[in-house]
Amino acid sequence: GLFAATITPFIGHQSGVSAAKYQPAKGAAMEAVWETGKGQGFSIVQIPDVKNEKNFEFLTIPKLGSFFYTNSFDGEIVGLKDIPKEDRPNVNLVYYSFRLMVALGMFFMALTWYGFYLNRKGKLENSKRYLKITIWSVLLPYIAINAGWIVAEVGRQPWTVYKLMRTAESVSPISVPQIWFSLISLILFYTLLLIADVYLMLKFAKKGPAALEEPATKGGVAHVS
Repeated sequence: GLFAATITPFIGHQSGVSAAKYQPAKGAAMEAVWETGKGQGFSIVQIPDVKNEKNFEFLTIPKLGSFFYTNSFDGEIVGLKDIPKEDRPNVNLVYYSFRLMVALGMFFMALTWYGFYLNRKGKLENSKRYLKITIWSVLLPYIAINAGWIVAEVGRQPWTVYKLMRTAESVSPISVPQIWFSLISLILFYTLLLIADVYLMLKFAKKGPAALEEPATKGGVAHVS
């Protein structure tokens, strides 16, 4: 878990670089970049104004945005204003989903590293506050995964195959009842999985950590190998 939580941001960084290179509309929407330019900054707090094609920005770090998306502090990012409106994804949905995913990823990394620290100090099993936080964090990975899925799938709209086939041109010729049946079946299936997951998590969490096993004994004498 520690390794996965630590390496995920670096993998995500490379995904962002690929998005900006091969799907510039998605890359621009992920950070609500309106103007094409080099050395783009990164705003820690930012609220997109899609209607007026600008952002309300706070705490901007110069050139960091370009590095995130080009691996160069002076790299160029294509802005949404240079992309026709009919070729842009839903900027707000992509932007906020991306921010949510990144925030949760940072939280997971901090949580696992702190747990590693507590374990090294021999305090993990007695840290009630930390253990409670981990229990209440069980559902957060599902939220992060879905946020990432929204970024990936909504971000590529309106294309099924980028610049070759639009989503409207690739709709399957199936009936509405078939769509509803598939959708409801999937919702029911994953709801049952979620219920089972939460039930088992809570069941075993309430029991607490397993007691340290005593050395195996026979006739009251411990066996030492």
